[in-house]
Amino acid sequence: MRTAAAILAAFRRATGHTDWDLRGVRAHTRGMRPRQQSSRPRPATSPFRSEPTPERPEYAVDDRVTHDRHGLGRVVRLDGDRVDVRFGSQTVSVAVTSPRLHSL
Repeated sequence: MRTAAAILAAFRRATGHTDWDLRGVRAHTRGMRPRQQSSRPRPATSPFRSEPTPERPEYAVDDRVTHDRHGLGRVVRLDGDRVDVRFGSQTVSVAVTSPRLHSL
């Protein structure tokens, strides 16, 4: 009668498998390709549908705005993707795309 080690050695010689492959760590990924994006559009009711990009509001100096945390304010400076807004006695720099900032 053959031992388990002898049977395993014969299997390795016949198939060319290594111990690493036999443990299943890499054997299941051999020959697999990386995942690619699907060219099919997703249905409108799909929970995985990509979110539309939010519109970027346009602000000008002296525009009146409201902020959910700071209240009413006035735009004092535009700096790329940030807006400096004066709320009473303090000036706060807020991102233009912030959902908390609303134009009046």
